[in-house]
Amino acid sequence: MARKILHLVHSLPIAGMERVLVSLANGLQKRGWPQTVCCLRQTGALAESLSPQVDLVAMNAKGRDWALARRLRCLADQRRPDLVHGQNLGTWCDVVRAFAGRYPVVQSFHGFLKNTLPLPQRVLARRLARRTDRLVAVSQPLAREMARRFEVSPDSIDIVANGIDTDHFTPQQPGRHEVQIRASVKGRFLCVTVASLSPAKSPETLVQTARRLPDNIAFIWVGTGPLEKRVRQMIEDAGLRQRFLLAGAHADVRPFLRAADVFVLPSHTEALPISALEAQAVGLPVVATSVGALPEIVAQSQTGLLSEPENPDALSACIMSLADDPATRHRMGRAARDSVIRRFSLSRMIDRYIAIYESLIGAAAQLAGGVQSTC
Repeated sequence: MARKILHLVHSLPIAGMERVLVSLANGLQKRGWPQTVCCLRQTGALAESLSPQVDLVAMNAKGRDWALARRLRCLADQRRPDLVHGQNLGTWCDVVRAFAGRYPVVQSFHGFLKNTLPLPQRVLARRLARRTDRLVAVSQPLAREMARRFEVSPDSIDIVANGIDTDHFTPQQPGRHEVQIRASVKGRFLCVTVASLSPAKSPETLVQTARRLPDNIAFIWVGTGPLEKRVRQMIEDAGLRQRFLLAGAHADVRPFLRAADVFVLPSHTEALPISALEAQAVGLPVVATSVGALPEIVAQSQTGLLSEPENPDALSACIMSLADDPATRHRMGRAARDSVIRRFSLSRMIDRYIAIYESLIGAAAQLAGGVQSTC
């Protein structure tokens, strides 16, 4: 039976978690499940990637909008969802305030929490956890961290790995866009990163890595973020302007991945990065740090290479070893795509969420009464 799902997200910029949500909503809509995606703030650039059949709503909330919970309940009265699915810490309080006890509530987490949270936030998170019907983590390390922070049993957290459309992300012969990207680095061996320019992704480490590598190796970072000005200055100061390019945010990253020789992710912390899966799906070996779920994605010496975080010497050695060995790169790239198809497909992720939705909706149907309108 088709179910109506109301998704809540802060907004839809071009970023990893948001791309996962768009793929999930589009995939569920394609299976005949009516979808509403509600942005608490503005919509954002990635909204254009939603299927036209997906209902998109922006609440345009500003600051502490004390009327937001009531407005969200009015939206639900109009759309009549069977279940509400919130994303990450930023929407959690609003989701629980508006919907707990009225609709089944799922809250998914896609990234690691701050190392320290003020006591009031820790207390609030524990209360929210008790009022949420199902918590979801995208990886086992994140689930363990959530269980510790929220003081819940690890068994109460479902793990649903991110999935990608492996028919959309495929290896292809270079086209016009890929040729242009290669020309921008003058045909050098190309390392591509798709990530936000944020502390968690440690772009400074990659600049330091580039300084240790010869002139025939170039880097392109696809993404924006709060460290952009600092990273741009580091590139300038290191004399790397010709071979370390900041490409900005792009909704379609496939041309960059297909133009690359390797994918590099120098993160300080991670959960389960969608960009690494997309790179593997187009047949790239991945050079990454051994943090979060990256060791679950990258099989050492089989689908890529792992190094210590914040260690430019180790990262540069990994890149250099693949630059000198095209046969190993091609072998790893083929194995990487096979791994993604087998373990991280979009259909597998959608199936897991459908199972969670159905179990909660079925349990809610056994409870008495309907939801009273608040509008």
